[in-house]
Amino acid sequence: EPWQGQWLSKAARAVLINSSLSSLLLFIMSFYSLPETLHHKIATVQGRFFWAGEGDKQKYHMVRWSEICKPRDQGGLGIMSSKRMNIALLTRWLWRIANGEGGPWLRLIQQKYLRG
Repeated sequence: EPWQGQWLSKAARAVLINSSLSSLLLFIMSFYSLPETLHHKIATVQGRFFWAGEGDKQKYHMVRWSEICKPRDQGGLGIMSSKRMNIALLTRWLWRIANGEGGPWLRLIQQKYLRG
């Protein structure tokens, strides 16, 4: 029960969000473009966990969630944005196709969908 946020610092919450809440959908996001509403719901769950207070109390959001999701060198906390990660993972497939990397799955896709 302590991991639910009652005893965690903001730094520990950021680590927990990146290690579990953001990575749950990585496999699905690497194959499918998720709808905007789902990205919004993911950000809502992450934000509520990050800003959680004691018990049922919610704290005020002092900074916009988009600012928190920025990389650390740009002033954010480095929390992964599901929308950006989804785009990056899908673009990786295009990169592999363009470079001819991928082995058997690439040959299958080329024969089925990329004829000519």
